[in-house]
Amino acid sequence: MILAAVHLLDRQPQPTLEQIKEGLSGNLCRCTGYMQIFEAIQKVARGNLRDEADPREYELVAPDSLGAVAALLANEPGQWTPIAGGTDVMVLYAAGKLTARKLVSVGNLAELRRIEVIPDEVQIGASCTYSDLQKHETILREFPMLASAASWTGGVANQNRGTWEGILRTPRRRRILCPRCWLMKRNLISFR
Repeated sequence: MILAAVHLLDRQPQPTLEQIKEGLSGNLCRCTGYMQIFEAIQKVARGNLRDEADPREYELVAPDSLGAVAALLANEPGQWTPIAGGTDVMVLYAAGKLTARKLVSVGNLAELRRIEVIPDEVQIGASCTYSDLQKHETILREFPMLASAASWTGGVANQNRGTWEGILRTPRRRRILCPRCWLMKRNLISFR
């Protein structure tokens, strides 16, 4: 969403609200709603930044494989922050608390978006979405509470973007969901 906003402001330095909505269409926000994001872009367009960061100070890359991400992280240790959906990034940015300047997107990596069923274990990739969990036969059969919890989160658009890793990182959801998962027939393992 940050890059879409920068692109919009490069093309249209003083966008209307409708132009902002069009410029950000296709980007999903599961945490803040959109008005705060639209207002932030209007604020940037007015030059009303105060001490806030300029989106141009950030770099986002989206390698096409887990190996490429690992190489990037190894070649520049401590420089890059992996992100999946990115909505948390917008929340932190809007609050003036986004310290990471180099972001590497891992949300679309096939290696992290798989559900693997092996004897006595189900492995869920960190980038599996709520929708992935709701549709997987083994999850539905052996972890119905997990499938149900995935369906309670936001609307369909959010379920198509929100990730398993996001569930595990949200303390409220983790407290409610994970102890019940541990009582199931198989071990449930998240891999990153």
